[in-house]
Amino acid sequence: MNSKTLLVIAGSTLALVGAATWLTTSRTASDAPVAVDAKERLFPGLADRTAEVAKVVITRAGKQTVVTRAAEGSAWKVESLSGYPAKFEVLRPLVGALAEATVTEPKTSKPDLYSRLEVEDASGDAARSTQVTLMDAKGTVMADLIVGKMEAGVPSSDPFNPSPSDGVQRRYVRKAGQAQSWLAKIDLAPPGDALALVERNVLEIRNDRVKAATITHPAQGDAPAEVVSVSRANDKETAFAIANMPAGMKPKDEFAAARVAQALSFVTFEGVKPVGEIDFAAAGAVKGVFDCFDGTSVTVTLVEHEGKAWAKFEVNYAETQVEPPAEVAASGAEGSAAELTEAQKAIRASVKKDAEALGQKVTPWAYEIEAFKATQLRTRLAELVTADTPPPEAPAVPSVGESLLSPDAGR
Repeated sequence: MNSKTLLVIAGSTLALVGAATWLTTSRTASDAPVAVDAKERLFPGLADRTAEVAKVVITRAGKQTVVTRAAEGSAWKVESLSGYPAKFEVLRPLVGALAEATVTEPKTSKPDLYSRLEVEDASGDAARSTQVTLMDAKGTVMADLIVGKMEAGVPSSDPFNPSPSDGVQRRYVRKAGQAQSWLAKIDLAPPGDALALVERNVLEIRNDRVKAATITHPAQGDAPAEVVSVSRANDKETAFAIANMPAGMKPKDEFAAARVAQALSFVTFEGVKPVGEIDFAAAGAVKGVFDCFDGTSVTVTLVEHEGKAWAKFEVNYAETQVEPPAEVAASGAEGSAAELTEAQKAIRASVKKDAEALGQKVTPWAYEIEAFKATQLRTRLAELVTADTPPPEAPAVPSVGESLLSPDAGR
């Protein structure tokens, strides 16, 4: 092989290497190599100062969710939900994820490529990124990160160079105000909206606790007031009876009355406001009262506000007779009466404490409830009953030997 041929081959090789380098640079979308320590924290020192975080701002598609606390150790509140209590178990991993995040490799610093990694400005209406900002009590920013999509896991075909399998999430991120984006180890799933930061379950009164339920519809126009009432004598009975059953009517099915009693079995909310911001004295308000065998009573008032169903709840407790355990009542042993008295006191004290705690939780608030639950709380008597029509009489069957023909047949 002559020298001219070697020069041509060498030139071609250099061209291929150059092309490969350009493609690699384009695919990683980095402007220039950036030296990085794989153990370098995105926010050095934050892990030692997480207790100082007093404000969390989450921005997504131009909407902000603000969560604050008055002082270290105090309760967190979602300001964008009128100060409703936030779930600490959601905020703690959110703050912890930023504190523990470490960089893996540099990515793009070109703004026109940010959207591919979902690390674009989160203030845009169409942005798919989420910006998480942590501040201390003085408003000083402690961390400010734009969180993008997760790295797509691609199975490795090289057994000597397998894909990462340490179980840690990798996401594309970018510090707010900086051009450089990164692939980072960060165990974080940004909450979608403010409701993801709160306990949406308002209350849960199980059907087996309910002794009676009454729904009162006010008179409107020519329509008179209507009361729908169901009850059962004791908690051993599974069927509820409908009070004031209209003549000639019967329950639509065996579970019709029970569906009224189940209306508070699981109530969640779609929105929340201080109770004083909704007019619950408005015309058309429907009121429900649910009495439990243990003495707990829940009153719910339901109104329509701006096309949505809003409810307020009040919880009361009245001591009720607690039946002795069967083995105590049947034993007749000396001292059983005193033991029963202490048991009754313990049961009543526990139920009262639970009722008071529930009342403190729900009374200050008005809740926008789901449409199907509002429909259940507005049940009308006509929805529970049907005409009690006797079954049609079966046709007479001729006895043996009786002619199946008419008397005139064969004449």
